[in-house]
Parts: sequence; structure tokens; C-alpha cells
Amino acid sequence: MPEVFVIEPRKIGQTAKKRVCAYARVSTEEESQINSYEVQISYYKDLILKKPEWVFVEIYSDKGISGTSAQKRPGFQQMISDCQAGEIDIILVKSVSRFARNIEECLFYIRELKKLHVNVIFEKEAINTKDLDDELLLTFFGSLSEEESRSISRNIRWSFQRRMEQGLFITACAPYGYSLSSGTLIVNEQEKPVVQWIYDRYLNGWSCQQIADTLNYFSVSKNKNNGIWTESGIYYMLSNEKYIGDALLQKTFTTNTLPYKRALNQGELGQFYVENSQEAILEKETAEKAKRLLKSRKRAEQVERQKRLLSDKVYCGECGTKMRYKTRGETVYWVCQLHVKEKDACSIKEINENVIYEAFMRMYHKLKINYKKVLVPAQQQMELLYHNDELHTGKIETDKKIMQIQKQIQVLNRLQSQRHFESAVFMEKIRELTEQLKTVQKTDARKFQENKVLNKIRTLMISIEKGPERMESISEPIFQKIVEKIVITEEQTIVFYLMAGFQFEERMVLEECTV
Repeated sequence: MPEVFVIEPRKIGQTAKKRVCAYARVSTEEESQINSYEVQISYYKDLILKKPEWVFVEIYSDKGISGTSAQKRPGFQQMISDCQAGEIDIILVKSVSRFARNIEECLFYIRELKKLHVNVIFEKEAINTKDLDDELLLTFFGSLSEEESRSISRNIRWSFQRRMEQGLFITACAPYGYSLSSGTLIVNEQEKPVVQWIYDRYLNGWSCQQIADTLNYFSVSKNKNNGIWTESGIYYMLSNEKYIGDALLQKTFTTNTLPYKRALNQGELGQFYVENSQEAILEKETAEKAKRLLKSRKRAEQVERQKRLLSDKVYCGECGTKMRYKTRGETVYWVCQLHVKEKDACSIKEINENVIYEAFMRMYHKLKINYKKVLVPAQQQMELLYHNDELHTGKIETDKKIMQIQKQIQVLNRLQSQRHFESAVFMEKIRELTEQLKTVQKTDARKFQENKVLNKIRTLMISIEKGPERMESISEPIFQKIVEKIVITEEQTIVFYLMAGFQFEERMVLEECTV
């Protein structure tokens, strides 16, 4: 006979008691921190025991352990394990920073706990994760992450500034020719002759590319960039003041706005020049000669680059590398930089510049004849889309709406910080405003993009309409106005990417392609 067990029905109004624990952590063994730790444990134990609807589980804690990583906190890991075993319903924590210092990790554990139907209550922030859906979790923790990042960034930046002012800044990496030992640059005796050879060759007329190619040919070791010497790397070495024993600090800086990016310091912030910061590899006179030669060659290259109509427009269709020009007598060729370094790495061969010009003129003549069939319908369709859109209220009105919503969000955050709102009411208001902001921003971005494309189509139309019926030689003004990119493909095809997204292909003459 099967055994039958009777499960008594729950009485009306009766709810299961919530099994509640608390988590406490302090990061140092200092007396003030230990007192705070003991106070946290006592406070949460009394709080849980006083509530009749709660059942006390345990106080999980970590003492004298950093909160940077949850993996290093045994108390925290035991609490998570007990949650996975189904022994906990609610976790009480003093603040988000006590739960985890790493926001990404914090978000991970909150999501995992929500899957287990375990709610976390952050007392300081007055937030119960039960009230947050996934989007609001991202919004809430994202705002905390931004503020934490700003605070850390401000502290690090301040620390760097003070050390730079005192000439005590420790570099994070050593340039070629040096090794890093306890924050000090030490001359690398094996690499020192290579640095001196590079300067000597450059001052004797070699180009940066020739120097890089020679070093690669003889397999001279280099740790960075997978051991490959590059033209830009040689250029940087020739302009690096560290080789004369000095150091220019704050060449780059981190932007103040999220997402943080490294940017070249072009006068936005002050710089600090430290003399005799390490042992020199070069004589100052040698380095100065190299810098003067760099400047004069750079000016000459800029003038020559401006003369080249195709500069920064021609790309290899196989590897995506920007192609550069080279001359052979009076003839100019465009070559894939990867193919030049290693022929087997890319099969795109060099191409005579005149072949590209001739292909452009053929494409132009076809477009001149057929532009009313190709461009006019596209222009009409885009103008119809742009002007008949009911959501279009003008750029000024859209900007006003965005500013109004952002201001409301700021006011709400300030009121919430002063505890003038209940948490649920505050989160609902923030949710509504966030959705409004997203809608307006999407409309604004789309309208801006539509207007940009429409203007490009109009410019292209005018250029073709007013252009010559027959182009006997390349017209630089027309070419510059309508061509955004050129791709040379392995099928001996030249692809012209025109403004507004139009794309046309022209076959090249095979016999013009060389090695």
C-alpha cells in the first residue's frame, strides 16, 4: 500500500515566514573598522529577530578582507552556497560597497540571486532588488559604477599629477633599449646598439620604413607588436626624449567623461619635463639632429600627401589595409602594405595610379548618363521619408525635450538622496523618464542621420549635374566631392564608394597590374 501524507492547507491570511540573513564586511583590521564590524553584526541580528515575519538564518561576514573580488571572501561564498541550497529568501546588506566593490561582479551575483528568488536589501541605498527588473538593475548599478569610476579616476589622476610635479612618476612600461627595475629605467645592453644603429641610419638618409624592413629581415628581436618592427614604431623611437636621459610626462591623458579614453595631450593639460631621469643611450646632439630631420621630412611628406589625390582613400579588398603610394621613375603605384612586407600574406598586387583614374572616369560617364534613373529616385524617397515623418519636430525642439527630461531625472535623484521619495515611487518615476528619454533620443538620432544622408545625396546630384559631359582628364574637385573610399579587390575590380552609400564597380585592365 502506498503511504499518504496530508499537507495541511494554509489558513487564510497566513504567509510563509521569510528566511533572512545579513552580510557584513570590513576591509582592514584597524580598531575602528573592527568596531564597525561588530556593530553591523549586532544590529542585523537584532533587526531580524524583532520581525515576526522573518526567520533568522545567520550573519555571514568577512573581516579584514578586501571587497575587490568575491572569490577571496569565504563568508560571502558560503552565503551564496546556502542560497543555492534554498536556505535563504532575503539578504540584508549595509550598502552596495559592502556587498561588492566590483560593480560588474555585484550585478552578476544579484542576477544569480534573483534567479534563485533571493532578494537583496541595500539599507543605505534604500533598494530592494525585488523591485528592480533587469533593465532597472542595469540603470541602478550603472549609475553607481559611473560614480565609482569617476571617484577612482579622480583619485588616480590627482596622485599622478602630484608625482609628476615632484618628478617621481614611475612609468608603467619601458621603451625599447631599456628595462624596468623597481620602477626605474635601466639601459638594456643588448638593445642599446640597435637604438644607436636606428638613429645612425636615419641620419644617413634611410626612411623609417627602410629601417623597419631591415630589422624585420634580419629578425632583430622586439617584444611589442608581436615582434614586428613598424614605420610608426621607428618614428616614435626617433622622437622619444628618453634616449637622452630625460622624460616628458603626461604626453597623453584620460578624458573626464565616460567612457574614459586615452587622448593625445595637445595642450589640454600641462606637461612636466624631467631632466636626467635615467641613464642616456644617445648624445643630445644626435637626438636633436634626428628630431630636426623628422620635422623637415614630415613637412615634405605632408606637402607630397596633399598633392596625391588618392591619399587616405585607397584600401586593399583582401586584408583591409590602407594602401600607400610608391614611385618608380615618373610612375606612381598604390600598394598593399601587408603585401609589401610579405607577399604570401596578401595577394593584392600593386596598381598603377592611372588605372584607378581611368576607372573613375568610366564610372563617372556612366553615372552622368544615368543619374536621373539612379540618384533622383533615391533623393525623392529620402525627402519623402524625412519631411512626412510626424515625429519630426525640429532639432531645437528635440534638444529642448532632452534637456527637460534630463533635468527632471537630476531633480528626482537629488530628492531621493534626501529621502523625500519612497523607493518604489522613485524607481517608477525614473523608469518613466528613462523611457521618454530613449524615445526622444532615438528620434533625434534617426532624424539627424536621415538629414545627413539627404544632404549627401543632394551634393552628389549637384556634382554630377554640373560636371562636364565628358571628362578627358581627372577632375580633382569632382573626385574629392563624391568619392569617400576606393577598394581594390582580388577579382581585378575597383569598387568606388560614393557619398550617401552609393557603390559602383569598374574592372581594371589586367596588364596594368604588376608584382
